[in-house]
Amino acid sequence: MLLSICIPTYNRPNQLPNCLHSIYLAKKNSNLNFEVCISDNGSNYDVTKIIQPYKDKLKIRLNKNKAKLGFQPNSMKAISMATGEYVWAIGDDDLLVLD
Repeated sequence: MLLSICIPTYNRPNQLPNCLHSIYLAKKNSNLNFEVCISDNGSNYDVTKIIQPYKDKLKIRLNKNKAKLGFQPNSMKAISMATGEYVWAIGDDDLLVLD
């Protein structure tokens, strides 16, 4: 694994799918080997349902915190899940655009 894209998330059911879709589109135009590490900070919705459409398209690892840790600890949790040589931490409202 070369790259780990790490995404902390919390109560953003509209942004996370857009982020994952942009990663999927970028993957279609690249041969880069990467994984997506998502750490949910105890959202009020089922993150598993959000990522389900992308489970077969992307290598996704998911952590679901039982209690809200706060932004920084949740971000560090996402990064700690990474197995890649390089880590790219992005927000759940970020979109990837590759030329």
